[in-house]
Amino acid sequence: AASSVSVLTAPYNSHAQLSWLEANRNAHCVFGPLEALLYPIQVLVTRIDPKAGKVEWIETKEVMASLGLDHERFVETCLLAGKHPCPTFEPLQTHPKRFYFKSVHEGMLKFKDAEKLMKSFEDSDDFDPDYALTFERVKMTFRATPVLDYGCELRQINASVDTPTLRSIFGNKLPISVTQLLASGVIW
Repeated sequence: AASSVSVLTAPYNSHAQLSWLEANRNAHCVFGPLEALLYPIQVLVTRIDPKAGKVEWIETKEVMASLGLDHERFVETCLLAGKHPCPTFEPLQTHPKRFYFKSVHEGMLKFKDAEKLMKSFEDSDDFDPDYALTFERVKMTFRATPVLDYGCELRQINASVDTPTLRSIFGNKLPISVTQLLASGVIW
């Protein structure tokens, strides 16, 4: 007897979609890489070892508490440190091709947010005035990634982002028929 399996293809980013599903109680946790923490996931399973019967997971609230950051400041710290697609904030970069989390984290604790941290380096030779625009655009993609709701309607993961900003990042909203075909994996 053949069995059927329902499949949902995330329209933009699987981590964002899984975060939405977890927040709306359609998933107990999310399995994926550490990069998934850039979305508001509560429990991230990072490793499953069936032979040993072990599962490793991270509870986001514990990570944030240990860092002294809320989720938004955590995302800003990762982006300033050089999390793709956002380049490292050059005034904090001392060696190419490294992820500068520690130095950025110290700066975030001191200045409380990315904007103040970046402004503190305006007189630096390495300061790029265009960096803030790139940073804000990338940050917005994490805050406003479209996800599918229960009716296969596109909605943004964070309702506080305005429509013109969304349109400038993700383009015009697709018709529901196209969204449903994407979600079911019929078209890519």
